[in-house]
Amino acid sequence: MPAFIMRLNFGKRRRSTVVLLAGLLAAGFVLGVGALNTWRLERRELSLERVCEGDAPKIVCDSGTLVQLDPLSGVQADIVNARRAAANSRTLPNLIALAVFGAAATYWAWYFLLRRIGELRSAFGGTSPDR
Repeated sequence: MPAFIMRLNFGKRRRSTVVLLAGLLAAGFVLGVGALNTWRLERRELSLERVCEGDAPKIVCDSGTLVQLDPLSGVQADIVNARRAAANSRTLPNLIALAVFGAAATYWAWYFLLRRIGELRSAFGGTSPDR
């Protein structure tokens, strides 16, 4: 757990909620950075297509068509690489954000379930749940 959360003087009950909220914020940050990176890569792909069309109007410059062609070189290869990078950038931040939030939610769920189990134990045992 990060040191700044450990320095906060919360009990286990509140600390798990702080970790959950921090995980939510971190996942949102990862999604935002991923969206900006995807936008940047898509802009690069479009600019390469425009350069290709301007240099040699007779060659194929559409990235959707170029992905299916095999021997590529020059600006056409750059367009295909930019398209693949943009496609990878669409999925990877989502997976990372899900993993970050899943780790934070697991920590929160663990302490939530421990409290419920303690309450059930005290209810069946006839003791106070504060013990």
